[in-house]
Amino acid sequence: MTTAFYRALPVLLCLTSTAWGYDAFSEKRSPTRFAIDGKDGTRLVLKGLTGLAWRDLEGRGGPRHDSTTDTATLGTRSPHFALSGARLAVRVELPDGLAAYSAFGFTPTGARLDSAWFDYRHTDGPWRLHAELGLNQPFVADDWETARAPLAARVYWGQSEGHLTTDLRYTATTWWLAAGVSVAMMRPLESAPINDAAQRRGTISLLAYGPARAYSGNAPILGGKVSIGTANTQFDTFAYRGEMAAAEGTDALRNRIGGFSLLPGFNGDDPHRQDTSAWWVGVRGAWSFGGARLRLEGIRSRESLLFRHIIAAQLGAVWTRSTESFPATLEARIRLERYVIEGGGDALTADRALRSPDPSQAISWDHDVLTVALASQLYRDLLWLRAEHSLIEERNGAPELERPDIPIANHETTIDLELRF
Repeated sequence: MTTAFYRALPVLLCLTSTAWGYDAFSEKRSPTRFAIDGKDGTRLVLKGLTGLAWRDLEGRGGPRHDSTTDTATLGTRSPHFALSGARLAVRVELPDGLAAYSAFGFTPTGARLDSAWFDYRHTDGPWRLHAELGLNQPFVADDWETARAPLAARVYWGQSEGHLTTDLRYTATTWWLAAGVSVAMMRPLESAPINDAAQRRGTISLLAYGPARAYSGNAPILGGKVSIGTANTQFDTFAYRGEMAAAEGTDALRNRIGGFSLLPGFNGDDPHRQDTSAWWVGVRGAWSFGGARLRLEGIRSRESLLFRHIIAAQLGAVWTRSTESFPATLEARIRLERYVIEGGGDALTADRALRSPDPSQAISWDHDVLTVALASQLYRDLLWLRAEHSLIEERNGAPELERPDIPIANHETTIDLELRF
């Protein structure tokens, strides 16, 4: 009964993204402060953010404590300061709704291009058209409103892809309706850390779609979405369908998940020739009432022989004070998430299941995450302070083999100070 409910959830809910796609440096998120206007109507805009975080991972640690075990699995357990974000957005806005956007990310050891795309917007009465061509997050990406990224962003829509997207929106007096299509290049399958405080090497991880890059056999993936909403309510549903290559696809599944070759349908005669199906479908709903907002999300996917789903609920409230008050705003949010590899604990042989309690096979585990977040706008809309604590529970046992879960202490606390301009 429980399994049937989870599988039906994406159909029952209807998943929300903004009808225009998520832009981390939009006017709503980062109002323009630095701009140079050209004579012919062109405009150069600079935006950015810098964040510093104090992070603490549960478990024995601290100054001068050098663990011989924790460093092999979860990295350092000592509380530490880290750069949580350093990005610079360069935006060239041309007349008639055309623009070129880019965003660069910086780390203590290097720099990278996070996104770069041509953006076109046109309004004609109640109709609005929006198109993107280039490298950006999938057009179902959403603002998660916390310092910690949700599991759906880590797994499905948090990384940039090369795409061409088009949205068309119609606005009536009290409601609006939008639909969009996307043609993108399939992204590689990688490991995404579930802890932000731990080092990426050896971190407990999830199987995720990584950032776009060229690799052998890469093919297109098609996507579509439909959205409907009012001033206080929004519902969306979307779907993506494509084919994986062997490199960065089926080979990654076979090499990263020890029990993958035991799944029904595995081609043992030629391990390089497997089912290449890849799709993910989702629904999201958001309701605003007063200063509160409820957000529900569900995504189910297939990667070759592997079926997964994520369900999440987030409830938040924002209290806005006068501009002379300190702090200017107070925000509280709570998010509950469940990540499931379907059938991961089922017996595939007399002594094997897809998932294993060995930390090297953490990519095969299921997870429940409860995040409690407090945030405050300290100075105008420039300086933000966020304090968050996440309770992370793993399911790595196999009930049919009478193997209990072996918990890992990896709850996480983050205090993040961000300057956004």
